[in-house]
Amino acid sequence: MAACEVSAFLRSRGDAIIKTWLGRIRRDVDETKKLSRPALIDHLPEFLPALADWIDGDVIGSRRGFERLADGHALQRLGFGITLEALTEEYAVLREVILEHLLQLPTTDTIREQLVRFNIGMDRAVNDAVQRYARRRDEIRERFIGILGHDLRSPISAIAMAAEAIVRDEESAPRYLTLAARILRGTARMQEMVEQLLAFAQGHLGGGIPAEPVPGDMGDLARGAFDEVSTAFPDRDVQLVATGDLRGAWDPARVHQALINLIGNAINHGEDPVEVSVRADGDGFVITEVTNGGSPIPRDALATLFDPFRRAVDDARPRKAGLGLGLFIVNQIALAHGATIDVSSDGSGTRFTLRWPRTLPGHAGANPELRG
Repeated sequence: MAACEVSAFLRSRGDAIIKTWLGRIRRDVDETKKLSRPALIDHLPEFLPALADWIDGDVIGSRRGFERLADGHALQRLGFGITLEALTEEYAVLREVILEHLLQLPTTDTIREQLVRFNIGMDRAVNDAVQRYARRRDEIRERFIGILGHDLRSPISAIAMAAEAIVRDEESAPRYLTLAARILRGTARMQEMVEQLLAFAQGHLGGGIPAEPVPGDMGDLARGAFDEVSTAFPDRDVQLVATGDLRGAWDPARVHQALINLIGNAINHGEDPVEVSVRADGDGFVITEVTNGGSPIPRDALATLFDPFRRAVDDARPRKAGLGLGLFIVNQIALAHGATIDVSSDGSGTRFTLRWPRTLPGHAGANPELRG
């Protein structure tokens, strides 16, 4: 027996292995049935010799075939709309078929060692291919969301400007003013959704939402968010209480976005009163809390509350349209600031608590000028 009988077997039986594999995936993997035979085979004829090189210990020689499985085969499947689940099933069938063929070899210590090498090489190649597929898929999604959000901004702005012109026109009939006000509220909501889409693309697909801290007062930031929400929802009971030394260093735009999302979430999913509280917590932290009345969030929903595109509740109450990204974005902004976020929900109401450090992690201690 040759010292590298497994690798020699793979080189000599490649056609038979591919033929068996083709029949198996045609039968077991439904998504592949729409592909032609050449598309199905793709780079497998290059991969099997590379796998043999790996078993022989030729890591450099195996590299090209492994890369072709990732850059060619996996990305080709993505282009044809094959899901990641179907792709991994293809590779599982391939391993199964190869092992079935290798069972024709006699059982020796040398063969066992080479089979171990085969499985290690298979694991490495498949892992690289799956990761390459997932990264490219996320890149495509990020690009799509970014383009969509960017392209939606212009028509939404044009609609809003037209509605504002009607409102400013002193000769506009009252019924037109009412319609224009509704249009403005709708475009404001659409703009919020677009901003959430862009923040999601940046936070979930692009490695996190960055924060650029500058000296500021959390009380002022909370009052800005409170004034904006109170103006948009004049019929709701929204209250603000701010006490203590609330100075620190935060990204004002991101903190404003987080507070707007939390207060908006309380208004859309809860009942009055909606209470916003800001207070100092020792020298190093500031606490913001948003509390609302209403039914508690179901216990099984709390675990996924900050996941994107998820809903905390699903009841019959009418609510504004949304993407389910608000709480995800709040959590991302908190992470960017080194803040922690907790939620409690029971018969007395629902409370979101954010504990903000006065300075970002990795920065110097709290600026003396901010502490007075």
